[in-house]
Amino acid sequence: MTAKQAHSPTVFGPDEYLLNLMCSLPPASLRILMIMGARINPATGKAEVTNKELRDLLGGIPANISRSKTRLLSANLIAKADRLNTYFVNPKVFRPISVML
Repeated sequence: MTAKQAHSPTVFGPDEYLLNLMCSLPPASLRILMIMGARINPATGKAEVTNKELRDLLGGIPANISRSKTRLLSANLIAKADRLNTYFVNPKVFRPISVML
């Protein structure tokens, strides 16, 4: 008998409205959204990423990173969570799922 393992991949599956909304965002905002989607905690739906980590991954100046996060907040694609550098990612865009192997 083999032991089952649980995996929690994140699925990118926005509807047509959110895709159109995302097409109007600048490239830096989309990159930040993808990084947050890759870092979602499946149990809570939160993604934790600091400005320094984003600057190291994306390059650029901090003002552009803050502006890009502000655009994501105003588009309701992310929302601030209770801790610093922690955000809820809209579950209509990224959904963590559980897979038993």
